[in-house]
Amino acid sequence: MPMLLQIVLSCAILLLTGFLVPLLIQARRTALSVQQFAESASQDLRQVSQDVHDLRLQVEAVGQLAAESLAHPTMLTQVAAGVASGLRGSFMRPARLEPWLEALVTGLQSALHWIRGRAADPQKEGAHER
Repeated sequence: MPMLLQIVLSCAILLLTGFLVPLLIQARRTALSVQQFAESASQDLRQVSQDVHDLRLQVEAVGQLAAESLAHPTMLTQVAAGVASGLRGSFMRPARLEPWLEALVTGLQSALHWIRGRAADPQKEGAHER
């Protein structure tokens, strides 16, 4: 019986080794493939992250450009509204000049505020020339 047990155990070990060695070799290949995939995905994610960052910078630049191009019409609208309000007040109530003066001062304040803002931000204009 001990001889039969040794033969069975030897066959079992050979059979187990015959299956385990190719399984371990395939596991190693799979691990290498997973590592290469992870490195590739990491590079792709870095590129996507850079693209999203560049897109965000472009959107900010377009937003800043839109804000700057709307500054003139906004200021002109405020000045025109102040002058129109003042003129309407002067024609409606000639005896009382307070609303007219108030509207005129408001328009002048808006214009001065805009001019001071443009004079204080010369760096912003240089930043958009890149």
